[in-house]
Amino acid sequence: MYKNNEFNIKEKFNKFKTIYNDILSPYLKKSINSDKFLENFKGNERLAYFLMDDIDKEYGIFIAKGLQLFIQWQNSFLKPIINAYKSKKNNLLSCYVSQIEKTVNVQNANSLQILQIEKCLYKTYFYNFEELCSLFCERNDQNINEFNYNFEKIEEELGKSLLPNKCLFNEKNINYICYQNEGFRKINHDYLIKFGKIYGEKDLTEEERKKIFLYSNEGYNNYDNLYDSFILLVNYLNNNIIGKKDTKIIDVINKFKNKYINFNNQFIDFFNSNGKDITIEKLLSSFLYMEHLCFEHLKDKINGKFKFTYDKSQKDEINKYFNTEHKDNIITKKEISTAVRRFIVRYLLNDNKKEISNDPNLSLYVCLERKYLWNNKIFSQVGDNFNELIKKYLDNSKFKIDVKHALEFYNVIGEEERKFMSEEKDRFSGKDTKVANNLVNSGQNKLNNGILNLTGNKNQKIGGPKMKPKQK
Repeated sequence: MYKNNEFNIKEKFNKFKTIYNDILSPYLKKSINSDKFLENFKGNERLAYFLMDDIDKEYGIFIAKGLQLFIQWQNSFLKPIINAYKSKKNNLLSCYVSQIEKTVNVQNANSLQILQIEKCLYKTYFYNFEELCSLFCERNDQNINEFNYNFEKIEEELGKSLLPNKCLFNEKNINYICYQNEGFRKINHDYLIKFGKIYGEKDLTEEERKKIFLYSNEGYNNYDNLYDSFILLVNYLNNNIIGKKDTKIIDVINKFKNKYINFNNQFIDFFNSNGKDITIEKLLSSFLYMEHLCFEHLKDKINGKFKFTYDKSQKDEINKYFNTEHKDNIITKKEISTAVRRFIVRYLLNDNKKEISNDPNLSLYVCLERKYLWNNKIFSQVGDNFNELIKKYLDNSKFKIDVKHALEFYNVIGEEERKFMSEEKDRFSGKDTKVANNLVNSGQNKLNNGILNLTGNKNQKIGGPKMKPKQK
């Protein structure tokens, strides 16, 4: 992209480099305590340096801090003007207040909304601040070494030059990059909810489930690659809405293959084979079904600090509560167990580096407030009471449910989920053992070997021992 100067990227980079190196860097060096501080951009830095990141101690943290400085500079210039002239009615500058007190997200601001003093003054007839001041000053007749300035006129001229179209920058709504090995920050939790609202979540047919089941049983053990590409596709479709929900996924993939969106080869292989007929409206159902299929393998990789167990009396208390007291609640035991399973897979694996991974004593209900862990239909039933209900159901005085209990808690309440998957295995493995074996032996398993995981770590190496399909 840079080599071919697409989108005039070389000129844009040179402007960015000048601003960072000459203006931001001296200020940032004082405020950022890092031995890896990037003092100057040269053009050969890793891409991560250009992606705004408020968590990492290097890479994108530098331009993130730089953007915060720009917000601070613009707002500290405009706020005193608002405070000084908001109550004044007959002053020229008061007419600008209603405009400049509006807020805009800095990443969406246009060039007219950004305060560029020298550029604004250069377009006027006095070119710079010194010349403006000289136009509105007179020598003191009593003392030739003194000058009298007409500050009101200077303020008016500055206002006419600098304030049109300017506005405050929102200090909170900043979009940061979120790597999958860092987990899902609050602003990203609802990406699956958004996808479901746009395209729906149409159920899979039995034949479609069978094809996914057989594919997952072919020895597919590099699930992290499938997960990464799935997230890429979901986020693309969220931001580039395709009107036809029945568009096949493979047609969407082929449109962007070998371009800027690089889907994993295994992801492409699935939609070229067993998933060739899956459409956009069934993408979410397909992925969630495969995630469920793979859970038995994935749970073996859970970090040991999340494998606390209950004694028999605690298990009895949990079963008693969910089978009697909780039985008629809006959010069912099965729906809770589904959310817990998804949380385990997406956060608690051995090599995940999520925001909760160092706190096994965190209450589980806090983590389950992430809406993307739940089926979309729940939110139409519970409305605004979702978080309140989750706390009510899981913050129980009779038994403790912390993150470290997540797997054990699932083992206690997840019988309906396990029963469903057992029936699926009986249905597809039992009836179609010969078909499954033919698929394995025909050489169609083109997938790399590895351990199932959902880390999405940008530095992760692919590979691992091959896992054989389970025999009935």
